[in-house]
Amino acid sequence: MATGGMMRKRSRRAGLLTVGPLATAVLVGGVLLSGGAAADELQQLGTIEASIDGSQGRWETLAVPAEGAATANYRITGATTSIAIQGHDPDAEHMRQNVLNLEVRLVGEEADAEILGAGVNLFPDGLENPFYVSDAEGAGASVTFEHLDLGAEEGVAAGRFTATICRRESIKAEADPDACREVEGRFDTELRVLKD
Repeated sequence: MATGGMMRKRSRRAGLLTVGPLATAVLVGGVLLSGGAAADELQQLGTIEASIDGSQGRWETLAVPAEGAATANYRITGATTSIAIQGHDPDAEHMRQNVLNLEVRLVGEEADAEILGAGVNLFPDGLENPFYVSDAEGAGASVTFEHLDLGAEEGVAAGRFTATICRRESIKAEADPDACREVEGRFDTELRVLKD
């Protein structure tokens, strides 16, 4: 189960990078910086563990309770549920380095619901180029939920994913099909409802 409730001290500025369809679309899948205010206390919501071209990594999903911000969110709109699970590398120099993001749209709110689209994105240097993306509308990523429980304010998601992510030199550039990496991993995290 998710490791929520665990408080971790951080000596760096939070300035969380939030990537996903639940944010205002600026980049592939959208990029939004929350507040940028200093936050020494972050709440770990869960983890993502993945292999990228055979290299193992671990990322943490986080919340900044004082700002009401989280990097693992969901929004239910009619019959459609959008989920964004973004992990931050606890060993990175800064919060925006080596960010791994999963995006899923599904019909309904159950673990076995039909998935309309899925995407995986890797931002080695945050907003700096280049970065890696899967084709969220194509067959570039697959996400399977083993557990999904969404409440009015909070939820929990656990499952696995695979993706082929390809390099983009800039926001306006096309993904390079000759510069791709294979990603496979698992996630287990608490979620926060994304409010307007």
